[in-house]
Amino acid sequence: MIQAKIKSGSLSADFLKSWEKRERQGSNVFENGIAIPHVVDNSDNERILLNIGVFDTDVKYQDRKVRIVFLIGIPQKLNHQLNKVLTQVYDLVFAVANNRNIYNNILDYDQQRALTQITEGI
Repeated sequence: MIQAKIKSGSLSADFLKSWEKRERQGSNVFENGIAIPHVVDNSDNERILLNIGVFDTDVKYQDRKVRIVFLIGIPQKLNHQLNKVLTQVYDLVFAVANNRNIYNNILDYDQQRALTQITEGI
């Protein structure tokens, strides 16, 4: 996922190395098979990047099972609005982790549709 976003210009070329360095400091794999790779993106894009990846089956990473990945690219400079959006992105991740209905909707996430589809049926 990271390499595809770098290739498309959505993330800076050094994002992968920054993420690998962060992973050496501590895992970004949380309960319920959720991974949250997130670091500062030096691409000069003034936005919060959120990309969701879903594996068909559990994948083992650092002796933990991962099923859902929330890739987050954080700009170097956060203004008030971007800081608010970042907080909302983390709130979304924790809502998915704590709500079985939302979690299951994420497992059925169709990347061709709007992200709001994950709240259907709740």
